[in-house]
Amino acid sequence: MNDLVRLWKRPSRDGKRFSFVLIFKDEQGKTRYESLGHASDRKAQRQCAQKKRELRMGVAGPVSMRLSEFLEDSVERARGQVTDATIQEYDSTMRHFIRVIGDIDYGIISHEHGEQFIQACLQGGNRPATVAKKVGSLKRLFNLAVQRGHIENSPFRYVNKPKAAEGAIHVYRDDECARMVEAARDVKIGAPFRWDILILTALCTGMRRGELLNTIWQDVDFAGQQIHISPKDETEYTWEWHIKDTDTQHIKLHSTIISLIKFSGSLTPFTLSSARN
Repeated sequence: MNDLVRLWKRPSRDGKRFSFVLIFKDEQGKTRYESLGHASDRKAQRQCAQKKRELRMGVAGPVSMRLSEFLEDSVERARGQVTDATIQEYDSTMRHFIRVIGDIDYGIISHEHGEQFIQACLQGGNRPATVAKKVGSLKRLFNLAVQRGHIENSPFRYVNKPKAAEGAIHVYRDDECARMVEAARDVKIGAPFRWDILILTALCTGMRRGELLNTIWQDVDFAGQQIHISPKDETEYTWEWHIKDTDTQHIKLHSTIISLIKFSGSLTPFTLSSARN
């Protein structure tokens, strides 16, 4: 029973630091590794003793999963609670993380793996702001594992996001807006789709791309001069789409935009004219 749980001082890649890892066998006799994420000897001894008590009482240890399996499980649990865009972000970031450190057991991920990932991203050409966003996604994924009781501490708990200088916000001048609309008017891609009306609407309302492309005739209130933004189901004219941050909202339209939309008929960006009635 004394060998029920062992403590391992796992060194970092540079050999300058270490962190404790619990090694034990689960109820099926398989060897498991549980990263404690710290180098405190006293705390590690307490956690080791607690793990021994749990195993003696028949309490199951953490489930062993490779990072790819952990991703699949996390995405399935999060589906319906977060937007599809967030799930795609989780998926893309974790797959990048796996490419950097390997598809290893998520229970042995350590602080050092987080630092290794950051360096790989920066050396690969990612900007600090992009890397910070990826680290934030990994933090959320591992925090969910902590909340579910699969791991005690998140290995990303003390991983600091790289600092990114906030760039100046560029506000388009009137002449720049005019050139964009003029160039869009000459685009033949997707004709008779009116890219100029789409861009002009975006410039005047600040609507997001997904909001614009999923707008249909029924969303346009000509009398009230506004667009009604709401979630969409998968149909002939729309794809399944959920609004970021809110359920519905109404955006006022300039009279010029209203006139362009109203008198352009089937050439508007708001799907087919058959959806107008």
